[in-house]
Amino acid sequence: ATASNPFASAAAPAAAAVAGFRAPSTDAASLPTKADADRLLTRFDRDQRRGELPDASSPEGSPQCTHPPMRQSVRALAASSSRVMLGICAPDAAGGLAALKAWVTDLGLPRGKLHGMDIDGVEQPPPEGPVFLKYNSDSGDAFLSGYGGQFRGVLFTPELGDGSFRQYGYLPLELPAGGEKC
Repeated sequence: ATASNPFASAAAPAAAAVAGFRAPSTDAASLPTKADADRLLTRFDRDQRRGELPDASSPEGSPQCTHPPMRQSVRALAASSSRVMLGICAPDAAGGLAALKAWVTDLGLPRGKLHGMDIDGVEQPPPEGPVFLKYNSDSGDAFLSGYGGQFRGVLFTPELGDGSFRQYGYLPLELPAGGEKC
């Protein structure tokens, strides 16, 4: 077959990569459906953009009530994704790096290199003030830079393979901590 087709390989075809990311500690059976997860995160995104999120001091807006279902929804979409991108807007480098570590761990995402902490291989101190971290699961790499914007939180962008663009945010930096159920 390789003589008639110059692009054919005698090697066995590579196994298809299984789409999805999930931390070993996450029980897949406990996750909501992809449709339910999308619906909940879309509603959060819409309400946040409109300034209509319930106050965090109210029962409807308390992290103990809102974080567990949002966390499970993020996990469900990550588990169905071929790629996950995170954009972390944090008040400082330490908070941003802590959020990156927590989100990557909670979603079972690959870890790569952190860029933006050196110049030509010479270590540099992190930027002062707010930072933006850009993460891509294709490489597991993250890029750190200063950030002049006012937003704080995580932009979660899962690619579900259906051709639709989905981006939810700004999700709470501390969402992987989970909170307690209501």
